[in-house]
Amino acid sequence: EDIYARFTPNRNPDRQRWWFDCFLHRDGSSAYAAMCREFPRLPDRASYFATLDDMVFDWKKGVNLNYDHIILDRIYRFPVRFLERTLGSSPAALGVVEDARKARDDAGREEALKKLIPMLGGDRSLYKAVQRELDAARDNVLRRVSMNYTVAVPHYYPSKGAMDFILPLFMTDEDEPDCILLVGRRGEGYYGATILETDLAYPYARL
Repeated sequence: EDIYARFTPNRNPDRQRWWFDCFLHRDGSSAYAAMCREFPRLPDRASYFATLDDMVFDWKKGVNLNYDHIILDRIYRFPVRFLERTLGSSPAALGVVEDARKARDDAGREEALKKLIPMLGGDRSLYKAVQRELDAARDNVLRRVSMNYTVAVPHYYPSKGAMDFILPLFMTDEDEPDCILLVGRRGEGYYGATILETDLAYPYARL
């Protein structure tokens, strides 16, 4: 049965335009009858995709990655074990990663790993090392999607009014993903925009 949310104009000019009033359904109540009089044609259910193609990720198109943003702006979202392995050629970078490992909480870990940003920006070999491993993680998940399309989870992006996808990245463990990659359509292919921690996978997988 359809359920409708009724909103009322907010008379306070310093607040949001509407405030929630109540939920209504076809129950014969006076409130439902009043809504039908005011809105002779009730709204249809929300539609989040135009075709089934919007819901199924086409792995054959590949994924181009936003390397600078992912590596330089979001390096603190990579797992420590991955960074230890990938940046092993740089004692200075390993020292930063060790500080992150010893951090007492997520905020301290993030603050420590942000010190890698100037190192990666100034040392092309370190940047390329992370890029190669990131490419390997992307290729790994594309192989997984080719065997099981449900690995790519649809994700509705409200501001764009479009369906994107969430791909799990397995960087240190073949059984448990370390990060998630947010992937959108760009032209005829896909674009990996950013990475997030795995605990954000569920709220982002919204339909």
